[in-house]
Amino acid sequence: PKTTKVTDVLGDFIYRHMQNVLVVKSETATATGLSPMPLMEPRGDLIIRFEPDTGKMFIKAKEFKEDCVASQVNYKNTLRTLELEGVYLGAGTKRMAQGMQLAGPGVHALEFDANSSDFLDIVAPVPSPEANAG
Repeated sequence: PKTTKVTDVLGDFIYRHMQNVLVVKSETATATGLSPMPLMEPRGDLIIRFEPDTGKMFIKAKEFKEDCVASQVNYKNTLRTLELEGVYLGAGTKRMAQGMQLAGPGVHALEFDANSSDFLDIVAPVPSPEANAG
């Protein structure tokens, strides 16, 4: 399937920031009350959070806007088009590091629905057999 220009913008941003992704379930384990362990942790600044259980992706708004400016792409039009396509859900405050050992306060983040389009193909890593032994 052909992707639109705006999904290319979002995809390029994600590819450039693969070292800045936290992959962690959104839910707290009800039996233990503990947050689930991250499936993937960032190796640099935390810019993108992906929650495989909900299919939601959060991107720090400041970094995405700066990237659009550097690429000479209209930030507001990009978000508006992604919203019309059902990919962009809105902006708000998100605790990006929730689920990590150290989680700071919330930051202004953009929320995307990774289930809404096949342009984003995310496969969660398979847990090791040791992880399933408990």
